[in-house]
Amino acid sequence: MNKGTDDFIVKYTFPSAVFGVQQTPWNLAPLLFFGAAEEHTRNIIDKIINGEFGEPISDRFSLIDLLHEHLNHRVISGQSLLTTRSRIINLRKFISWCEKNSMAVSLSELQGNFIAWSDYLLERVRVSEIEISTASSLISSLCPIFDDILKLESGLRKKVCIHYSAKSRKSRLSKNGTKQNLEEAYKFGSFLYDLTKGLSVDKIKGPLPLEIPIRGGHSLTEWCKLRPSESVKSLQLSSTRIARRHATIKTRSAYIADTSLRTRHPLVNLRLEAELLIFIAETGLPLQSAYSIPYSKFSFKSIINGYEMKQIYKNRAQGEIIAHVHTEYRKVFDDYLRWRSEIFPNTENGLLFPFHSTKGKTEHLAPLFAAIKKRCSGLDIKMFGPRALKKTKVNFLLRETKAPNIAAEYGQHSLQTLFRNYHEPSHQIAMIEISEFHKKHDPFLAAAGPGNCIQARPAPVEIQHTNVPLADCLSPSGCLFCMQNRDVEGYDHIWSLLSFQYLKTIELSKVTSLILDSDKHPAFFTIQRICDKVNLLSSFSSKNEMWVTEARANVTQGYYHPKWDGFIRLQRYEK
Repeated sequence: MNKGTDDFIVKYTFPSAVFGVQQTPWNLAPLLFFGAAEEHTRNIIDKIINGEFGEPISDRFSLIDLLHEHLNHRVISGQSLLTTRSRIINLRKFISWCEKNSMAVSLSELQGNFIAWSDYLLERVRVSEIEISTASSLISSLCPIFDDILKLESGLRKKVCIHYSAKSRKSRLSKNGTKQNLEEAYKFGSFLYDLTKGLSVDKIKGPLPLEIPIRGGHSLTEWCKLRPSESVKSLQLSSTRIARRHATIKTRSAYIADTSLRTRHPLVNLRLEAELLIFIAETGLPLQSAYSIPYSKFSFKSIINGYEMKQIYKNRAQGEIIAHVHTEYRKVFDDYLRWRSEIFPNTENGLLFPFHSTKGKTEHLAPLFAAIKKRCSGLDIKMFGPRALKKTKVNFLLRETKAPNIAAEYGQHSLQTLFRNYHEPSHQIAMIEISEFHKKHDPFLAAAGPGNCIQARPAPVEIQHTNVPLADCLSPSGCLFCMQNRDVEGYDHIWSLLSFQYLKTIELSKVTSLILDSDKHPAFFTIQRICDKVNLLSSFSSKNEMWVTEARANVTQGYYHPKWDGFIRLQRYEK
């Protein structure tokens, strides 16, 4: 390896990032070579040193320098290593696409190439090759990097046609979404608790396979990476030689007899995943913060509706408050600590949740909960990751307490962050709040006539005639001539209006007075008032018009609204 190659390979590393024994350290040097971006990272550096990719492209140096400076700064400042890893992977995808489309990879061409790439992703969305959320995730991953190195004020996000905001995701909520989401969260929480109870020390070190009962009549069968006997050909085929069959049985027996972490780590890690998710749901801590908590002593101070959970350090008189937890969680946590001390007796200086890795992964990276996801998929249980659990708990607290400050304190966020990133609207709560608003600002009272009354203070409409019924909150006719009366868009109200109109028609037909003409009778004004109301309602929508037609037919056939049916029958038989 020549000195120049050695220099830039070392230059583009990430010294602050911690990697496991078998993990490949990140390096942006391959992005300088044509075709190296899509090569497997495990062997790429050796191939570069051997000259398989030729010389680095000089036009790329300024771009890769800025990319490395940005990403390395994020690592040093404590950004999630998973986020940085994801961005490096997406960078490789972007540069590989540019190379395949004969686009120059340089700082001057970066903005145009990125917009062209976003158009390509949008086309893949249109032909259903990828989801809009996937395309948006790729764009969102790289936009902050490119905005920073290009010093863009408006940002590349505004220049692309792919938009998939949190607001558009929230719009998918149905009116029963909140209830359904809570039911699924309770089911998932019960599943996690069943896992912790089914993975005791005795059961983990017991014979294989291990049966874990799950409420609802389900169960999990765990083999700890040992294949079930029915799927082992040497045990099932009659043609298998006896010696080979005995050797297979002996190997399997030795594996089952070995109860160390070498063979039982899948079960241990499965319980650790469940315990960590329960811990996050209870404390509201972010995944990386919860995972990074060191193992130590803990104390619980009794408070209203729970405990104040503290972590005790050797050199500190006062402990550090972690969170406020429910009373019931203390027993769950104490059981976990006893289980941990038996499984990991010599790791007092390790993490609170010490996952065991056989692939040399660094312990600084939080788990991806692949084991929980796999079991949830098999049992048809919706998986709630750390963020989803936290969001569900925050919204539950928000609905139960109606105090955003309490929910924000639990989530350790500002109110602005709470409502922007965590709050999900509830249709049930919205309906209650709207109802309470109308009761306060536009309250309906039981009206004497058809419709609703908003205030028991009669205010007559401006109709200049002495025989117009008086708005007095007593007579049904007077109610219709009051400013406080409100019509309702609905079949029942229209049916009530037309039934009452028919009642007044009967009353008007019995007028025999020579002093008062029928067109000056109060019943006539009531009939005319109802006609105006029905015509107005009918003009609002085709649905109202359909209700008017149906209500007229019912009245014609003798089916009257229950409120007026008795009065109509009395008027008919009255002599």
